[in-house]
Amino acid sequence: MKHKQLIAHTRKTNSLKKGVLEGVASAMTVDRDGELILPSAFEKSIPAFLEKNPVMLWNHDPSQPIGRVAEMWVEDDQVPFKAHLADTPKAQEIAALYRGGTLNSVSVGFMPLAFSDDEADKLPGQK
Repeated sequence: MKHKQLIAHTRKTNSLKKGVLEGVASAMTVDRDGELILPSAFEKSIPAFLEKNPVMLWNHDPSQPIGRVAEMWVEDDQVPFKAHLADTPKAQEIAALYRGGTLNSVSVGFMPLAFSDDEADKLPGQK
């Protein structure tokens, strides 16, 4: 089983002052490994994720929760989200790094159920 992560960008927002981080978890863009997750791949998993335990982790580390995803949805060719950052020193440090522009992306971890390395299946821009 292949475990991957996708890097996506956060949106410019003033809501970080209120502890809300807004961004796009996935979009129709090729990642740095030359791979792409179709936003439609999230449609079935989003409701269960939001209902069960929508924890936002720092560096995919379960010992470092930094907030909770409050909303996530598929919209056109992207998967926007809104997350509430925790009132902890680590989460507040991360919020300050986003506000200052040092951080500008998020990543999602995933285990693909199916993937193709076939050249005929590649989209423009994929390696």
